[in-house]
Amino acid sequence: MTAIDATVVCKPLSGVHYAVSNQVQALLASYGDQEPICFAGDCDLAGALTRYPDVGAHVDNSLTTASRRIFWQQYRLPKLLRRYHCDRLLAMAYTAPRRCTVPYAVQIHDVIALRRPELCTARNAWHMRFLMPRSIRAAEWVITSSAPVADEIVTLTGVERDRVHVVPLGVDNIFLQDPCPESLRPEWRELVPYLLFVGNFEPKKGIDKLLDAYEIIAARTGLNLVLAGRDGWKCKNLTNRITRHTGPGKITRLGYVERRQLPALYEHARLFVLPSVEEGFGLPILEAMARGTVTIHSDHPVLQRTSHGFGVTFPVGDAAALAQTIERTLNDPDKTVEFATAGRDYARAQTWDRWAIRTAGATGYF
Repeated sequence: MTAIDATVVCKPLSGVHYAVSNQVQALLASYGDQEPICFAGDCDLAGALTRYPDVGAHVDNSLTTASRRIFWQQYRLPKLLRRYHCDRLLAMAYTAPRRCTVPYAVQIHDVIALRRPELCTARNAWHMRFLMPRSIRAAEWVITSSAPVADEIVTLTGVERDRVHVVPLGVDNIFLQDPCPESLRPEWRELVPYLLFVGNFEPKKGIDKLLDAYEIIAARTGLNLVLAGRDGWKCKNLTNRITRHTGPGKITRLGYVERRQLPALYEHARLFVLPSVEEGFGLPILEAMARGTVTIHSDHPVLQRTSHGFGVTFPVGDAAALAQTIERTLNDPDKTVEFATAGRDYARAQTWDRWAIRTAGATGYF
């Protein structure tokens, strides 16, 4: 029996949580008849598991903090694997039990905590540096979403490259629906035309460079800047800067946006901008492209793989270059239409079912 550890999914949800939730459901939709067992702590994911009658579900509603999930995985999960007679484990996010009693595959979303710990919270950096390298080295298989991350995994841990499988992430079905599941909220319509950023407020996102670039082009373009996403960490200076902004242009923080409202928000954006200095995949790129919105992103190798050449790039951390790229893209309607059409077609082919089939084939666990 295959066990799936999906306990990383917890509120408030962010990119990794959404990805894992969709991955688990795609695996169970295709391979649920093989009677795997899924360990979960999120009530919504637990509810989704009830759609698969052949799947065992072990739900622990107490896993509401990172420290509880770490303790559960390291000390409770090995006992549960024995109780349910599991013979393999798919660990969906970064780590596995140090004393795992069965062969396992572990999914590594990024290695930022190992390479750039200053971009993470101190607790997250400690957790990952303590458990992730060992989890990778002891794994039968390692799954990651981008070739540049795979190369970093090999460099940092010494694991054999043929044990690391690259399986790109997919797009939620909600971004593939036409028309959008919900129309743009009336108060957001007043912000059109706008540039859009979607993501947590945290250092790796490069939001400070986006603000610098916007101050350069706001008066000339007449665009508003809309920022969607919850506060993460080390973001107080950014928040204060946005609050103090008096023009030119208008900067609006929407905070966390419900999943059903995001497709319309992407679709009405003049451009989507992701100025990240580090990423493991950059899922909002696919989401924006799936809605036919032209995407501008930093030339980080991971993001270039994600956009598949259908994003407009600028040098990482260069606000002036970002400003120039925004204006150049706005002034080239033919290229805009070309990128929007090609990007939309590419993104809509990147489904979670495709991810599930490739992951099952790579690991042999289903």
